[in-house]
Amino acid sequence: RVFGHWQIKEFLGSGSGGKSAVFRLEHTETRGVESALKVISLIEEHGRLESFSPDRQREYLQARDARSAQAEREVCLMDALQGNTNIVDYLDHTFVDWTDEFGFGRDMLIRMEKLTDLRGQISVGKEFTREEILKIGRDICTALSLCHEEGILHRDIKPENIFINKKGHYKLGDFGISRMVSSTSSAVASTGIGTPQYWAPEQTS
Repeated sequence: RVFGHWQIKEFLGSGSGGKSAVFRLEHTETRGVESALKVISLIEEHGRLESFSPDRQREYLQARDARSAQAEREVCLMDALQGNTNIVDYLDHTFVDWTDEFGFGRDMLIRMEKLTDLRGQISVGKEFTREEILKIGRDICTALSLCHEEGILHRDIKPENIFINKKGHYKLGDFGISRMVSSTSSAVASTGIGTPQYWAPEQTS
């Protein structure tokens, strides 16, 4: 059980590098109400914290707090775009410190609306009509326009980060490597950021 009234019911998939996972949530008091849970592993250590030297304990706590602050960037970006038809809706988040027999660490839990990802549809052999393909393009261009209005550069547009809701609207999600772009900074994405197969040509030069 997470966030008080939500129960994890099903594993939906994992992110690149195995540092994140997505689950289906059901509300424990309202039947039929669902959400998606994204779990991000921020830091993980083997052993027990109390067995570390004082300096090592301090290093761990500093790294944990720094990674937590960095992870909240994704939440802030999603929240800035809240309520737009073509952006995945952020609903809630929290941090969980955990300990087991092998080690300890901290995870970040983000609750979002439950959607179907475009990669999943492609994987099961769905054939898209011309109208559907055009709608994907229009909807994601709208999402990117909204991002740019807020000064947000997404940097990882790919099928795994494009979702569809029950009404047939395509939405952009996963702002984990996005960054804020000031009016005076360059809008060119840094080389090596994102997924290589989907890099813009200028990233490979």
